Amino acid sequence: PQYAATAFAGLLRKEGIAVSKSVRQGDAPAGAAELGRVDSAPIYALVEHTLTESDNDMAEALMRHVAIKEGQPGSFEGGAKGVTAVLQRLGAAQGVTALSDGSGLSIRNRISPRALAKIIAMGGSADHPDLHAIASGMPIAGFSGTLGNGRRFTAADSKGQVGLVRAKTGTLNNVNTLAGLATTKDGRLVTFAFMADHVPVNAEPVLDRLAAIVARN
Repeated sequence: PQYAATAFAGLLRKEGIAVSKSVRQGDAPAGAAELGRVDSAPIYALVEHTLTESDNDMAEALMRHVAIKEGQPGSFEGGAKGVTAVLQRLGAAQGVTALSDGSGLSIRNRISPRALAKIIAMGGSADHPDLHAIASGMPIAGFSGTLGNGRRFTAADSKGQVGLVRAKTGTLNNVNTLAGLATTKDGRLVTFAFMADHVPVNAEPVLDRLAAIVARN
């Protein structure tokens, strides 16, 4: 807020409007007219954007909001405690043994493929409507987000399943992951989570093929 207020004061000065040297928080007088307002998008839309675009900054911010909601400080440590508490209430904490950040960039995070698949399954379940943004925010193979960049699901062994897989990508040095949902040939909705470690170059085509196999079955 302080940065935004300082920037706004600078713009006012450029327009010839007198502004005091110090910018500080204050209360508007009673009856003052509202000059402008900016409202955040709803949480579900922020979650969808985060997943579709793989927005690490937004993921980190969302984790801090979870921390505050759970009565924890808005920090890495508070975020880890807050998320763990929520997962425990959902019965989905098993396999999540260490959290160091919200973006997933930390090499200290420890989350099993089974845990990811279970959480994604809950996001697609009618029993958890408050988690549906997990499913709706997943990039669609060949169409959107990090799966619609022209590089994914383009090989002969995966392009036939374009549009049938929704999944979140994960990339670190020598690590590639893909976790999401797929619709099988008989119409079943299933979840999967694949993790490849010690990757010499890039395991994305292999992960696409594995997800495509799930969708073909």
